[in-house]
Parts: sequence; C-alpha cells; structure tokens
Amino acid sequence: MQKILGIGNALIDILIQVSDDSLLRQLSLPKGSTRFVSDQGYPRLSAAIAHLQRQITAGGSASNTAKGLSMLGTPAGYIGKVGNDDYGRHFCNALETHGVTPFLTVHPKAPTGLATTLITPDGQRTFADYMGAASLLEPADIDHAPLDDYDMLYVEGYLVQSPDLIEHAMSQAKAHGLRVCLDLSSYNIVETQRPLFQHLLHDYVDTVFANEEEAAALTGGDAEASATLMARFCQTAVVKLGARGAIACSQGQCYRAPGLSVAQVIDTTGAGDSFAAGFLHARANGWPLDQALSLGNRIASHVIQHIGSNLPAAEWHQLKASAGDA
Repeated sequence: MQKILGIGNALIDILIQVSDDSLLRQLSLPKGSTRFVSDQGYPRLSAAIAHLQRQITAGGSASNTAKGLSMLGTPAGYIGKVGNDDYGRHFCNALETHGVTPFLTVHPKAPTGLATTLITPDGQRTFADYMGAASLLEPADIDHAPLDDYDMLYVEGYLVQSPDLIEHAMSQAKAHGLRVCLDLSSYNIVETQRPLFQHLLHDYVDTVFANEEEAAALTGGDAEASATLMARFCQTAVVKLGARGAIACSQGQCYRAPGLSVAQVIDTTGAGDSFAAGFLHARANGWPLDQALSLGNRIASHVIQHIGSNLPAAEWHQLKASAGDA
C-alpha cells in the first residue's frame, strides 16, 4: 500500500453562512477567492463577523486531503505548524481522529492560523485567512518528517507564498524518491505567482490539480486545452469542472468523467481537497485515470452536501466500502 504525505497551512476553519454577497463587498473579498489577512487587518475582519453564527472545524487544504485519504484506507501523514493553544491541539486531535500521522511543529508564540470561510447561498466559499503560526512553517520543519517512509508528497499551492519553503519541500521529496502532487489552490494566487507555478510544474511536479479558474489563470486556455498543456510539463494534469465532472490528461491522452447530481449544494468548502483524496487513493491502488476521476467526483459530491470539509465517520465508512464501484 502506497503512503501519501501532505504539507500545507495548518488552519482552523471558521465557517459562516451569509445570506448574500454584501459582507464580501464590505470586506473587499472577491467571491470564490482566497485573501490573506494581516495582523493589522484581522481585528476589522473579526469585528465584521462577531455577530454571526459559525461552526469551527480543523481545515487546511492539504490536511483535508490527508484526512480523506486516511478515511478511504490510504496511509497518510501531514506536515504543518500550529500555535501552542487550544486551536492547535484541536487541529492535531482532528488529524489523529482521522488516522493521519501528524508531523506538526508547535510555535511557542504565534497563534494557530484561522481561515474565515464565508459561504453564500449558492454554496460558494470565500476565504479570509489569518495565517498565524502556519505562515512560519520553514524548511527545517520538513526535514523532521521521515520522507523515506512515503511514496508521494501532496503540496497545497497556497505554500507559494513562501517560495523557498515550497521549493525545498519538492526538492527534498524528489531527492527521497517521492512523486510530487500539487494543487493550484486558488485562481488569484495563480495570477500573482504564475512564473513560480510554471517553474514548479516544469521541474518537480508529477501530478497537478486545478479547477477551471485556476487552470485558466495559469495557461489562459479552457479546461481541456489547459490540461493538455500542463500535462506536457508533468506526468498528469487534472482539471476539475464542478458539476460537469473532471478531466485528466497524461502522456498525450485525455480522459473525462461526468459529475454526479446532488439534491442541494450546501457548501463547496473542501470539494477540491476531497476530490484529490479520492483521485489519489485510486491512483495509489493502481486504478486507471478514468476510475480515479470518478472516485474523486464521488467523494466531492458528498462533501458539498455538508457545511465544511469534513464528513461524518459513518459516511466515510460507506464511501470506503463502495470505493471499488466508482
């Protein structure tokens, strides 16, 4: 059984359902984007949401994928940095509850990072991330993890905010014989860091994940054209099409799997992360690309019917039992 190690920003999700887009406009948050909040800006954000009901759960893109992988039966680990606080302990407990091996560094002063997630009635999620300790993850933290024990490294694209860190992670993975998987994470980050993403794909990445907006931000093309182009630089390129499914290109061939209809889209938070979990679980078990796409679509279709990125344990058990039917 192959083992997959994730690395990313260790964040606690503050999930808030809003009635319309007015708060997004008030906070200058483009819908569907990820924006980073400074120490100076966080009090304004905190005051704007103080009166709103919220749910609190352990999040973080690569963490979500690692938890999904483990619940499907693929051994997974996770590298990140948290604060020495209740949120940090909650994050670690969530990993362990899902069967993920944590390689967490605890910062003695910085607080655990918080991802304020505003969910509009159409199910779209918009992130305002206060990074805290997560932004202080450094190359030395990677060197503490037993890379030789894993077969793949899954990297969230948010880490391009620390170019030396993400390149160190990928170069060390390659040096230890791991395949590297990268999720582009957010279209606005791709727009501002396009040359770095292109460099990473060309020099390190074996499998890249993107949604349509992220793929267009990187290549300027539509989904299939983007997947074809990205697959020239790395072994496999996957573009997620939302309700229309997903497409993957590899070695000159493209495969498509249709989306699954759901009764209602409640929240798309974690949909891409859970898709990656299903896809990578399938690939780790030697499944062909079309079946991997189908399993990714199935897992994502369940997650978007819940608030937040985590499914009830019983639902994960059902998905694991039926995974071979994807």
